Parts: sequence; structure tokens; C-alpha cells
Amino acid sequence: DGDRHRHGAGRTLDFRLAVQCLPARLRRDGAARQVASQYPMARPLVLILGGTGVFGRRIAANLVKSRDLDLVLAARDGAAAATFERALGIDRAASLEVDLAKSNAIQRLLDAKPAVIVDTAGPFQSRNLALPRRCAERGIHYVDIADGRARVLEIASLDAVARLEHAAVISGASTVPALTT
Repeated sequence: DGDRHRHGAGRTLDFRLAVQCLPARLRRDGAARQVASQYPMARPLVLILGGTGVFGRRIAANLVKSRDLDLVLAARDGAAAATFERALGIDRAASLEVDLAKSNAIQRLLDAKPAVIVDTAGPFQSRNLALPRRCAERGIHYVDIADGRARVLEIASLDAVARLEHAAVISGASTVPALTT
């Protein structure tokens, strides 16, 4: 509804609750909404890791249809990410060059301040849970398209911290998870 808006790393701000914190004179006659409109909240940022690959491109093409979010296309090839960003034709997209083999890769992703990371950069069998773990610890939602049974089952080890930080950590959101996991 119109009183709820996404805020920060996937959290929701309820304007009815926020209005109760305002002085009484501001709560009268819709003044609270007027104040809130002067300070618009940023749209949530969705970072697509592997944003220039087959699945990353498809996901990005679908997400740009929503005007309620911003996108970052993260890929090893920064030039390819920038080219695809321009091809999307919106001002709500950005590109980020990041190589998962480098020690600073996860920090570079987190520095973008995403609300959600969609990880399409396989193969997942050769990667550890460092990225989804850091996301869970920071309340950042994480979704990957892993289709290896071990990886999908292993992600359950992050459930407690994800719940504590109100983050969804989902593995196995593949194109055909019923057949592959």
C-alpha cells in the first residue's frame, strides 16, 4: 500500500509508524506526508553478479521493467558490463568491474550497498559461502542460481544469521530447480 516503502537493505519503513514519531503539529492535515515527500527514500539497489552472462542479462532485462529499483551489473569484464548498462537505456543502472578471484571482490560488491545480490556467476561448486555469509551478516538479501545439490543444501548453514539480520538467503533459484536440485 501507499504507506509502506522499501528502505535500505531490503527493510521496509512504515510511514504510519514514522508519523507517530513526529511532533503533533506535523501529524495534522497530512503534513507528515508532505515532510516525507521532501525526503524521498532511495530505491533499493539490486546487484547482479555475472550481469553480462546469459542469466544475468535475462534477469537484468526483466528487472529494468520495474521503476522501483536501481541496478548494478557486476562482471569480470567492466567494459562489457558498461556496454550492457548503456544498452538497457535507463538511468537507474550502473556497472561494476569485479573479479571474484581477487581478495577484495566481496568488499567491492558490498561497497555498492545493495539491498539484494543476485548471483549468477557460476560455477558455484568451486566457490565457498563467503559472499552469501557476508550478505546474511549485513542484512543483504542473497539469491543464487546454483544447481549443485551440495551447494544448495550447504546454504542452510546460514539460516540462523540470515534470520537474525532479516535477510533472505536463497540458493538454487535456477531455471529448472525441480529437475536439477
